[in-house]
Amino acid sequence: SYVSTFITGSPLDREKIKAENGNADAQYFLGHMYYDGIGTTRDYNEAARWIIRVAMNGNEAAQEAIKEAAETLFTNVNKNQYLLKS
Repeated sequence: SYVSTFITGSPLDREKIKAENGNADAQYFLGHMYYDGIGTTRDYNEAARWIIRVAMNGNEAAQEAIKEAAETLFTNVNKNQYLLKS
């Protein structure tokens, strides 16, 4: 049940319950748990799902994380394109 899982579950389980119930802080933290592999294996798809979800609801930290990830991605893409042209 919800209560027994919340009390006895892993930190990931507890954050997931809060996140699924709309807690923005838990959604953001859950995204980072998946991204960094805290209490679970790394799962970039789940990380993106939770961080994008909370960013779309106005969470500034999540929006900044997405912006930084996009900048890193485009920087690496530009470097790779340069290397391919060489």
